[in-house]
Amino acid sequence: MEPANDKIAQLIKTHFPLNCKIVEFTTGHFNEIKNNLKKFVDATATYYQAPNKRQRIKFYDTGSNQCELQLGDDTLWFHLHPNLFRISPDNPAYRYSYLRDDEYRSRCAVIHVYNFLSDSLAERRSDDYGMLIARIFVNYENHFMVEGRKQLGMLFNDISNDILTEQRLNDVLEQVILFCLQYDLFAQPFDQVPAMSYREISSGSFGSAVASSKQLGFKLKAEDHDTE
Repeated sequence: MEPANDKIAQLIKTHFPLNCKIVEFTTGHFNEIKNNLKKFVDATATYYQAPNKRQRIKFYDTGSNQCELQLGDDTLWFHLHPNLFRISPDNPAYRYSYLRDDEYRSRCAVIHVYNFLSDSLAERRSDDYGMLIARIFVNYENHFMVEGRKQLGMLFNDISNDILTEQRLNDVLEQVILFCLQYDLFAQPFDQVPAMSYREISSGSFGSAVASSKQLGFKLKAEDHDTE
């Protein structure tokens, strides 16, 4: 087999450099996210002093592909996925010819943003869940879009024109933080609260038993409005 004339070789020569560009763009943006969150915490400290640990605002750099922003009882967990993904053809973004004209523009790196209860992470409650509130797609041309809840899914959905500049990234982070701060938890209906075992009480796992996560046992105001 002659690699120079082979379809495999052509795909490698075309796709691999584009993959590298996607990773380079998104890695740089994830580092910007960390820096911007640090600046946000420092700026907040000039006008707000937490009365206790539960209500503090703090940034944690937990790895090259992940970080956390604690906002009192909530913690935003940011994660850059190590793999690339293609935007599905049934995604509304395909209404733009931008994706249809160049198939590789739909291949993206993805940054996920989850909203956890801070206690779930601090107490390492392995049965608690975080709620996915946004995922940021970035392609090889540095165009991006955001899938997300409420305003997050409406403000950044034009991948054909939206380029992920420093200002646009700041806009996304601002909306993520606003979403986290503005939407409260609803207690689940009384009859749906599970029974409690003595083991759960004696082991200190009470929080997990009542499904104390952002996804289980409670209902977001935003989701409540969506069902009306």
